Amino acid sequence: MIRTTQVLLAAGLLATGTFAQNKSAIAQQIASLEQQASAASAAGNHALATQLKRQYQALSQRSGVPTTGLRSTSTSTSIAAASASAVGGPSFIVAPGNCSGTPGTTYPAAPGGAGPITDFTTLSVNATVAGVVNPIWDVDLNLAITHTWNSDLDITLTSPGGITCLVSNNRGGAADDVFNGTLFDDQSGNAIGTYVFSTGVAATDLRPDESLNGKFRGTNANGVWTLDIADVAGGDIGDLWSWDLVITDGTIIPPPPPPTSFNAPVTFTSSPMLGIVDNAVVSDTISVTGVSGSVWDVDVTTQITHTWAADMLISLTAPNGQVVILSNRRGGANDDVFNGTLFDQSSLNPIATYVFTNGVAAPDLQPDESLTNYWSGCPFSPNGTWELSIADLAGGDIGDLIQWDLKITTASSGCSSSVAAFCTSSTTTNGCNPMMSSSATSASIAAGAGSFILTATNVEGQKSGLIFYSITGTQNLPWSTGSTSFLCVKAPTQRSLSANSGGLAGGCGGSLSLDFFAFMAANPSALGQPLAPGRHFDAQAWFRDPPAAKTTNLSNGIGFNLCP
Repeated sequence: MIRTTQVLLAAGLLATGTFAQNKSAIAQQIASLEQQASAASAAGNHALATQLKRQYQALSQRSGVPTTGLRSTSTSTSIAAASASAVGGPSFIVAPGNCSGTPGTTYPAAPGGAGPITDFTTLSVNATVAGVVNPIWDVDLNLAITHTWNSDLDITLTSPGGITCLVSNNRGGAADDVFNGTLFDDQSGNAIGTYVFSTGVAATDLRPDESLNGKFRGTNANGVWTLDIADVAGGDIGDLWSWDLVITDGTIIPPPPPPTSFNAPVTFTSSPMLGIVDNAVVSDTISVTGVSGSVWDVDVTTQITHTWAADMLISLTAPNGQVVILSNRRGGANDDVFNGTLFDQSSLNPIATYVFTNGVAAPDLQPDESLTNYWSGCPFSPNGTWELSIADLAGGDIGDLIQWDLKITTASSGCSSSVAAFCTSSTTTNGCNPMMSSSATSASIAAGAGSFILTATNVEGQKSGLIFYSITGTQNLPWSTGSTSFLCVKAPTQRSLSANSGGLAGGCGGSLSLDFFAFMAANPSALGQPLAPGRHFDAQAWFRDPPAAKTTNLSNGIGFNLCP
């Protein structure tokens, strides 16, 4: 690796043993190298930009002084205000395995191809998955990569359906071979963004930059998967020796219906006046009680003083144990930039690209991590203990957690008016137009048998028939040549027991009915089980009409969502 005079000077400062006093000088050297790299890149001199990048990254790694995260040579300090009407902020998601379905079979590992990793190229290799019966529940990726500067690499995984997940976004720093035997698993306790890598030592397991299950759960695993490894810099190369995918299928429960109402935000405040000291973690808690509904949005306002903002990793833990990182060593060498900052997902200022000013608090920021909760199918109550933690990860600078505010917005869900007719009814031999309806405007799981009855009226009298349904959507296909009926629901379908329509033969007074929840209770393996809020069903009636084309006819369709 090339080392300039600037780097050698900084190394000398490190060797003096007076790191706290020399920290500012090292930071200046890093900032200078970053500015030179940015200018070289803008001028199209990518080789020089790569050399300079390696120099400041190596210095940062050796010294513990973070880079400033320059994206360009711009010094603009314009601030975009957060929308006052937007609902945003760090939100939370329970690990999907906790409440969004049931895992099934874990299949043998599906191995992929191998190949060399060279500068400024992308290695694309495939693995074929076959025989997975149900939708994906869990995906794990095993990698064996050797490379002498791992942060050169962007690693992505693409499913047979074309969905792409970013596994590693230039992670690993200047360390060598840190993915040479690594399991990427959403359940790992090691977030790749904060993991401390050691050169020549493989990280045994990591939680990837993007959630594998969040991307692939519920989709079809069978087909060709593609692993792409892009080497985005020069000077270092490596090899992909092997990789494989471990797939677990399962039963997937869809998310709950959209919320029908939002509750007024409630704000809680703590003023701990806690000292933030070098190489230690301080925490403060707020106890939330008496708030109804499920967490929809969380905003955090901090009053934190500190003379080197990038020393700090600031995180918030929800009552369900989930952690979101508000600031992952952001703010550079600036003082007190979080002393009056609103962390809000609706902010137009992403923390990763915000230009901080020494001594000036950023008014509002998008946090480093912000995960949705409600749509995951795992809503949780805000009541319980919330914890704000600040880890000071370097020496020489201290500060205080003066105060923090927690603003919580909750939502309530409902399912009223969720029943809707669709498609076209037949005209039968005797001029009947069979129509579907329901006994209630919503299908409540809690209400159970007798509460939601599907009925087809205006059916040919004294004919056998049944009601069938699907959970995979609608269509509008002619029943047969010459028929006035349309097949309105997609396969696969579930049929009820056959019954006589009653009424008078030759008339339109017949009807067919299905007590939906009674049928589901009596058939635990029926299509659509287990029942869960948010699952959508589409139903239609079928009955005999011997003179008609195909000797049968169909009603129109009716669709409905399940409610809690």
